[in-house]
Amino acid sequence: MQSTIVIMRRQIKENRNSQVGFQIAKTLLFVALWLGGIGTNYCLAQTPPGDAKPDKATLIGTLRQVFELLSNNDLKAASEHFVLPTNFKLDELKGLIEKRELSAAGIDQLESSATFGKFLDIYGAMRSQQLAERTGVSVESCYAFKFTTQQATAEVVAHWNGNRYQFIRLDDVGKLSGNTKPSAVNVEDEKQAIAKSLPQLEAAVVANPKDIPGRAKYAMALYQIGNLPEAWAQLRTAQTIDPKFAGVSKGIAELLRAFENSGLFNVGVPSASIESLLGKPDQVVNLGRGERWVYSFFGIDFQSDRIHEVIDLRGATEALFQPTEYIRVDLDGRIWSCGVRSKSAGRSTAFYYLPGESIVQWTEQIEINRILDAAEAGTVTEIKDKLISQLKLYHANLQEKIIDEEEQSMIVALVFPEQPGFEKRHQLLRILKGPKDLHRISITLKIDEPSVETQRKWLAIFQNAKLNQVSATKE
Repeated sequence: MQSTIVIMRRQIKENRNSQVGFQIAKTLLFVALWLGGIGTNYCLAQTPPGDAKPDKATLIGTLRQVFELLSNNDLKAASEHFVLPTNFKLDELKGLIEKRELSAAGIDQLESSATFGKFLDIYGAMRSQQLAERTGVSVESCYAFKFTTQQATAEVVAHWNGNRYQFIRLDDVGKLSGNTKPSAVNVEDEKQAIAKSLPQLEAAVVANPKDIPGRAKYAMALYQIGNLPEAWAQLRTAQTIDPKFAGVSKGIAELLRAFENSGLFNVGVPSASIESLLGKPDQVVNLGRGERWVYSFFGIDFQSDRIHEVIDLRGATEALFQPTEYIRVDLDGRIWSCGVRSKSAGRSTAFYYLPGESIVQWTEQIEINRILDAAEAGTVTEIKDKLISQLKLYHANLQEKIIDEEEQSMIVALVFPEQPGFEKRHQLLRILKGPKDLHRISITLKIDEPSVETQRKWLAIFQNAKLNQVSATKE
C-alpha cells in the first residue's frame, strides 16, 4: 500500500478490515489556528479501548492521574477527582503525597496485587453505607480497593459518576512500600526475588497439578520475570482443568496483550510461528478465504498461511465484519503497510507503519478505528470530550486544540508530554460520525516538534479524506 488507503468492497471481502473515514474541506486558515493554539505541536497517542467504565484499569489510571497532578501542584485539576465539601480548601490536598497517602509505588502494588470490587462487597454494608451517606453519594455507585502489606493497609474508595471516578477515601496507599518511589535497583531485586521463588512455585504445581490458584500464581511469577511462553503454557493447562476460573481468563488476556506488543500478531507472521509459541489451537475454522485458529476466546485469522487479523471473540458479532462505510485517504507518497489488524466487541482497529517499523518500534503511526453504533453517543464535541477525558486518565497534562469542526466531523491536535516510560508524542486526530458508526483516523509522531511543513501536509491529507458508503452490489 503506497500513497493511498482505500477500503473498498472487494478489499472488505478480501480482508474484512474495518476502516475510518470522513469528509471535510477547509482552507489553510486552520493551519494558522493550529499553529496559533498550542504552538507547532500536534500529537497522537494510541486511543484507549472503548468508553471509560468503572473497572480496575480505569481506577488505577485515575490514581495515576491524581498522583501526577499533585506532583505538579495542580491542585485545582486534582480536586476535580474528589468528592469534596463546599468549604474545602485546595491547600489541604498538598499533603497527600508528603503524608504518603499516595505514591507511584503504592499504585503499582494496587495494580498488580489488590482485589478490585464494589464498595459494599469489600467493606461490608454497615461501613460502606455510613461513608457513602456522609459524602452524599450512592453506595451502589462506589468501587474500592482494600489492600494490606507488612507496612500498611491501603484504602481507596471512589464514586463512579457515570463518566469517571471521584474519590471519597484515599488512605495509606503511599505506605504500602517502604519506598515512595521504586528504583531500578528495587525492580531488579524484585525480579530476582521472584526468580528465586520459581522452584518452590513449580514444585507446588507438580505436587498438586489440579490446584488452579497455585498454577495461576506460578504463571504470574513467570510473566513478571518475562517468561511469556511458559506462563502461557501454565495458564492454558489451568484452563483445560477449569475453563470457568476467572483469574485464568484474565491472565490469558494479559498475556495476549503482551504477545501483541511484542509483535507476535503482526500482519504477515506465518502460522508456524504461532503454533511454535502458542501450541495447537482449540479449534480451526475454515473461513473459505483462509482459516481461523481459536485459542480460548481469541481468534487468529490467516490468509495464505499468514496472519491477517486477530479477534477477541467475546461479544464479537457479524456486524463487526460488515462495515457500512469505507475510507479513502491519499497519503504522502511513502509506502505504508498494515502492521496490526484487530477486532473486539464493538471496535475494529488497524495500525499502519513505514518500511522497517512495526508496533514494536516506530516513529510514525497511522491508526484507524471503527466503533460500532457509536454515532448516536452525542454531538461530535461531546464525543471528543469523552475521548479526551479518557486519555487524561493516563496523560494528565494532555493539551488539545480543535482545528476544524463541522456537525459530523472534527479535527483535533493533541500534545502528549513525556512521562516515565512514554516518549513525547504528537497527534492529529479526525473524528467522523457515520450513519451508525463512529470513525477515527490519526497520525502519531514520536518527535519533539513537528515542522510547519509536516503539520500542513497532514492537515491537508486529513481534510481531503472521504467517508463513503460501502456498495451493496455483490461481486
